[in-house]
Amino acid sequence: MLKSNIDLQKKKDKILSESNAHKSYFQIDKTTSDREAVGIFARELEKIAQESGLSVANLNPQIDPEEVEGRKKYKADMRVDANFEQLCNFLYKMTNSKLLIKLNKLSVSPKDGQASALKVEMVVVMVMP
Repeated sequence: MLKSNIDLQKKKDKILSESNAHKSYFQIDKTTSDREAVGIFARELEKIAQESGLSVANLNPQIDPEEVEGRKKYKADMRVDANFEQLCNFLYKMTNSKLLIKLNKLSVSPKDGQASALKVEMVVVMVMP
């Protein structure tokens, strides 16, 4: 009996430890309003863009989420100016964000004749677990 209780406590501690490691992914939960979730999403995109050195020309998050399989998907249309390195940094940081963010659509075109600057249009999606 004592041994089984000790084993249960170890399992509980392991589950809590794993849960804490992934807690940041659940900073938006079912009690968060859509408006709050969109604000958190937009701030995260702006923060990542700033850290990557991108110039955000337009960020247009959609207020109403799409319901898919019991989850909410928030979308944002984003237009930025960047060089190739900045774009790669942004995409890397976005996929490593503490929110569940993914790129849904990406369109890249040269901004000038030398193609050193890029005009990037994208649709970014955040899924709320």
